[in-house]
Amino acid sequence: MPDECRTSGMGWANRITILRAILSISVCASVFHWESLSASGYWWLISMTILAMTMDALDGWVARHTHTESSFGARLDMEIDAFLLLSLSLLVFLSGKIAFWIVFLGLIRYCFVICGEIWPFLQKELPVSWRRKIVCVIQGIALVICLVPLTSESLAWRIGASSLGLLLSSFWIDIRWLYKTGVLGEI
Repeated sequence: MPDECRTSGMGWANRITILRAILSISVCASVFHWESLSASGYWWLISMTILAMTMDALDGWVARHTHTESSFGARLDMEIDAFLLLSLSLLVFLSGKIAFWIVFLGLIRYCFVICGEIWPFLQKELPVSWRRKIVCVIQGIALVICLVPLTSESLAWRIGASSLGLLLSSFWIDIRWLYKTGVLGEI
């Protein structure tokens, strides 16, 4: 357990995030049984995802208002977000509405982490950004819309492509900032 949790305990914000992790795992489990999902199964997935996304807003609010924000909580929150997006992107692909490229939307965070092992300047801490938070929410909403049984393949494709483009541009902005402050800042 991280030192900051040993002194103050897990706190309510982290407990909410852990509950969000449990919901995200239940969504992920559907990846292994996607062929047996009925329309009602997709609606269940959508409901669990919306609940998890709503709780994502709640855990941050609780942390700020109870003065229990921590780097552990922020990291846990970010990893649960990435895991849920990967699970959703796999489900959208498995639904047959969008080709495999949609999975890159869920993999990009993990690719970024791997690239950080190759190029250490990418490991520098980024400042808090509303842009990043909003783009993450848009990714989740876009993937949920793509999963809705009523969404056509062509609409899902357009939403998925737009969402991936937005995510790539957000990562590009961060990579440029990290490069300028990391590599160029050392020159």
